[in-house]
Amino acid sequence: MLSYTVVYDRACSRKHTTEASDKSTTPKNRLHRKIEDDRSDAVERIEQLQRKHQLDVKETRRRTEQLEDENQILNNQLNELCRENQQLKFHIEQLENDKHTLEKEIEALKIELNILKKNGNIIKEELGETKKELKETQHDLDLVKRQTEKEREQKNIEEKLNMYKLLLGEVAFKLDQVVINHVFQDRYKVSHPESKKWKIRARSLTFAQVLNKCIEPMEAEENKRLNDFIVYLQKHGWYDGFHMADVLNELKNARFQLAHLSAQSKYYQDRQSLIQAAGCAGTGQ
Repeated sequence: MLSYTVVYDRACSRKHTTEASDKSTTPKNRLHRKIEDDRSDAVERIEQLQRKHQLDVKETRRRTEQLEDENQILNNQLNELCRENQQLKFHIEQLENDKHTLEKEIEALKIELNILKKNGNIIKEELGETKKELKETQHDLDLVKRQTEKEREQKNIEEKLNMYKLLLGEVAFKLDQVVINHVFQDRYKVSHPESKKWKIRARSLTFAQVLNKCIEPMEAEENKRLNDFIVYLQKHGWYDGFHMADVLNELKNARFQLAHLSAQSKYYQDRQSLIQAAGCAGTGQ
């Protein structure tokens, strides 16, 4: 590349030459001047091209270096992507293996699920049978409960009957001693002194014999005398220290629990008369 001083000298020389050429107007001089001018223009053009070339070389070098840097960056990125790609391939292989493993586990779970469904159906059937058995057991328990309640009620009734029997025995004892021996003998001895059979019968008659159906049917005279005694009780009551009305009322309550003789029974008249006497005396008539 030519220096600035050389270019300047050449320009000055070309100026002097032009001035000198003006003094000489010959064809030869003009041709020579023309050649010199063309040469100078060519040299100047070449210098411009050289300067441009140098600038282009610098720009090309800079761009090349920039592209090399970018290429290095891209290479680094490419290497990173390759590594990531390898990792992704590795992960994909692991996922494929996991997929196969999961498929096997799913198949095993399906088999277990089918087994559980079968077992569930069996359990449902067993549960249904168990419910049925529980229902039958509950029914049996209800029957047992009702039977137990019935037996308990029957036991209570029997206990009450035993109490009534005890009460009746006490009342019968008092009536044996007081009513039969005292009333029947004393009262009817005065009004019916000729009735020896009745006195003998009254002396030995007890309420236990009446309850146990161990007495003979009453005769017409005996039935009449018993009716007279009932009328007497209705009119006068009993105040001999034993309170006949209360005693007979208790006897009536106990008596009704045990009185089951039918109208066709040969002892019906005897027992019915005693019940009537107890009922009338219990009402205080």
